[in-house]
This record gives sequence, C-alpha cells and structure tokens, in this order.
Amino acid sequence: MERRIRPARRAHLALIACGIVLFGPPWTLAMIAVAAVGFWWMERGLPQRRHPEYTIAAAWCLAQLGIGVAIALTGAATSYAICWLAIPVATLPARFSLRGVIAGVGFTLAVLLAATVIPDPAQALDDYLYILCAAVVVVSIAIYGVPLMTSDAEHRSGSLIDPLTGLLNRAQLETRFEELAYQAQVSGQPLAMLMCDIDHFKGVNDGHGHATGDAVLRDAAYAIRRNLRPFDVVYRLGGEEFLAILPGTGPIRALAIAERLRSTVELGPTGGVPITVSVGVSVLSADAEDRTYETMFGRADGALYAAKAAGRNQVVTADPPGSSSNRLFVREERRRRPVDAPDPAEQTPQSEDA
Repeated sequence: MERRIRPARRAHLALIACGIVLFGPPWTLAMIAVAAVGFWWMERGLPQRRHPEYTIAAAWCLAQLGIGVAIALTGAATSYAICWLAIPVATLPARFSLRGVIAGVGFTLAVLLAATVIPDPAQALDDYLYILCAAVVVVSIAIYGVPLMTSDAEHRSGSLIDPLTGLLNRAQLETRFEELAYQAQVSGQPLAMLMCDIDHFKGVNDGHGHATGDAVLRDAAYAIRRNLRPFDVVYRLGGEEFLAILPGTGPIRALAIAERLRSTVELGPTGGVPITVSVGVSVLSADAEDRTYETMFGRADGALYAAKAAGRNQVVTADPPGSSSNRLFVREERRRRPVDAPDPAEQTPQSEDA
C-alpha cells in the first residue's frame, strides 16, 4: 500500500508547496521540506526493515509536526494551513489497523491543539470554532476511511485466500516472490522454494469421496503451515499442489525443513486417510544472477517431478549442495544434522528473519 500511496503523497506535497508560493510566506516551505525529507528517509531501505510500519508511522508523525509548526507560525487558530492536518489522516486506514488509526487521529488532534492554543491561548478561545471544525474534519475522515478500507481488505482477502485450506492462493504469488527476492538481494540472504504435491490424490477422491478429499487437503495444508515459520509464505497452487517460500533459508536447512514436512504428512492423520507428499526444493543464493520467479519455480517444479519419478514420498532438490545424489543427501542429512542446526549458507551478519 505504501508504494501505491507514494505518487499521491508527492502530488499532495507539491500542491501544498504551490499554495505556499502563491498565497503564503515562502519560509513555510521549510515545513514541507521537513515532511519530504522524512518520507525520503522512510523510503530508503524500507523493504528490508524488520518493522517497516514503525518507520512509516515515524515519517507520518514528522509530516504532521511540520504542518503543526506551519499552523503555529501563520496565525494559529486562524491559520490557512489548519485544514492540511486532515489530509494525511486519509492515508491512515490504508496503512494501519484500527488501533493505528486511533493513535494517528489522537496524535493529529494533539498537534492541532498544540499549534493553535500554545501560541495564543486567548485567540484560540475566541476562535475555538475554527479549531473545533478542523477537529471534526480530522475525525470524520478517519471514521469514513476505516469501513471503506476494511471492506477493501475483506474483498482483497477473499480474492487472495483459498477458502478450503485458508492458505494464500496464487493470485499475488509472483508479486510477493519479487518482493522477497529483492529483500534477499539487499540483505544478502538466500531464498528457498518448496513445491509439495500429495501423492495419488486422485485415488483419494475416487476411493473415499470428495468430502474426504477436502478433509485431506485441509489437514495437509495445516501440516505444511505448522512446520514453517510465521514469516514463511505458503500458497495453494490448485488441486493438491502447494508452494512455500522461505526467506533467509539456505539449501541445507531447506532440505531439512522439507524432510520434516514430508515426514509430518506421512505420519498423519490427514482426513482419516494415509497419504504422502513429494517435495521439490530450489534455493536462490544471495549472489544469483537469474532471480526471476519463472526460473526458480521451474527448478522447484522439475525437482518435484524428479521426486515423483523416483518413487514419490521423498524430497529432491534442484540445487544439491555438494552431493551427487539428491535423495541420498536428504536421508544422510536427516540422520546427521538436526533440523534447527545452523546452515552454513545462512551465516551472514544479519539474522535469518531479517
């Protein structure tokens, strides 16, 4: 959403700057410059920050403070700039939850009171209607914005979430992969992709019915999800195929996670029917030149087909780390290395979940 708001924000700051040049004291341009610098700082390196929402909130508050200073220096309660405080409030519901919107509105009202009352309390008392009207506009914009953005989020969720398994569907898969690949490049971390396919799933539907097949898909999706970390993303590609993207995960740990996932599904229960999965693994190294989704997906898909051709219920990697046999490497690595052991490919100054 921040990327979508960026062009509108720049146009908004440009319009305010033009208004100051035409009708206001030119020196108040410095306040707009403060806001512009704050957002410029925010945009730098935003994708790799662990908590980007805090950075966005800080830049947003800095912009409101800049407008507040402009209000205080251009007439306080009667300032022509008093209405400007309401404009950034319109962006709050697009970026934050209800708690963030409430905090932003409270901060804006505090800035409004400080900018109008502190410079001249007597004037603020005489012209309190200006302050009251500005406050009403700020609150009203937030009130209207919340249900509109909530509705938009629900519709987007409905188009992005698979209703059967609760996993993401593939609608935004390529876009999300590009974001994660960029983060991996900036942070110097690898990126792993797991392609999972339920073995002989057609037989489940034919032999036990589609209701049982749906239960198997739900339980398999849950098994996959609970074997991954909170910041890993999992998609149902359609039918019985699932895809997981694991940021900061090198080849050794990716294989160990894939093997743990395979074993969990095999041990069940999954809809009351014993099933197995085959898993194909591909890893994008930090210095890889070809970073496209198509390439990595093709490698993981090829590894999955190799796993099925080799007998199913196993893990095959497209990127064997120093092993001539992918499957032998997986089995040997399962016996030799705990799942949570450090992966040499991931030993960078940053943490794995950066």
